[in-house]
Amino acid sequence: DTITDISTIYSDKTGKIWANSKGQIFSYNGNMWEEINEIPELYKEIVSITEDAKGNIWIATEEQFGYLNDKVWRNFSIENALIRDISADNNEHIWVATNKGLYCFGIDGNIVDIFETEKDGLLSNDVRSVVVDSSGHLWIGTSAGINIFDGRTQPSSINVESQMGINAVKGWHSITGKNGLPYEDINIIAIGNQQILVGTKV
Repeated sequence: DTITDISTIYSDKTGKIWANSKGQIFSYNGNMWEEINEIPELYKEIVSITEDAKGNIWIATEEQFGYLNDKVWRNFSIENALIRDISADNNEHIWVATNKGLYCFGIDGNIVDIFETEKDGLLSNDVRSVVVDSSGHLWIGTSAGINIFDGRTQPSSINVESQMGINAVKGWHSITGKNGLPYEDINIIAIGNQQILVGTKV
């Protein structure tokens, strides 16, 4: 069987494909599609899917996010914020991109840290995309450019020369038009084949 009208798709660590089609989540094991019935009805307009360090699958809409483990669903939300994207690192953190900044949650659903302003390191609190690379660095797409963050709640030095030829200091670095970014209004960032792929509004 096949499914159509896919709006969100994700491949987990085992190679299983997770996809949102017409407000329903399906998984594909390489042979067949399976409908996932344990996800609450309110999860119709899905914006992002990710997998945490323990293998839990997290799903987000603009209003809430949660994860499925052993067919049990846990649900969380961020008050007065629209969720754009979610991503998980290897330190049991879930990173949530919103129109009010970048939120860091533990996989227990408790808030670890919030980054809301330029003082926190962000170019803009209008965060559209967040992905974690193989070194654990966060690539954060905002309405004003790209931030790279080492993922720690305390500033430290990282080096991302292998990816962009850029040194990051005190845990944060910014990529804007001033250092070569053609368009600063970022919609999505993806990682593939040792490349950082960036989609903009232009």
